[in-house]
Amino acid sequence: MPPAPRRPRLGIHRGIGLAGFPEAIEAIWPQSSVQTGTVHLPPAARRFVSYQDRKKVAVAVKPIYTASTERPPAWSWMPSPSPTWAVATRRPC
Repeated sequence: MPPAPRRPRLGIHRGIGLAGFPEAIEAIWPQSSVQTGTVHLPPAARRFVSYQDRKKVAVAVKPIYTASTERPPAWSWMPSPSPTWAVATRRPC
């Protein structure tokens, strides 16, 4: 019986937000981590937003992924959600 093929040791994988990608990488390389680039975050974020709010979310996130620097001024809103999102995400107890 021939030996099993050797898998290269990869530490960090870049994903595109596909469902199941992190789990598949972890199954092959348990010690690795998966990163998602900022360019792939807007479509992923819109998946969890209601259809009527998708345009608002896209407009709010656009300055982040089109910025030329690592920490654009658009990141200043990140610690607290905008009032529009806060109201939209409130759930009754």
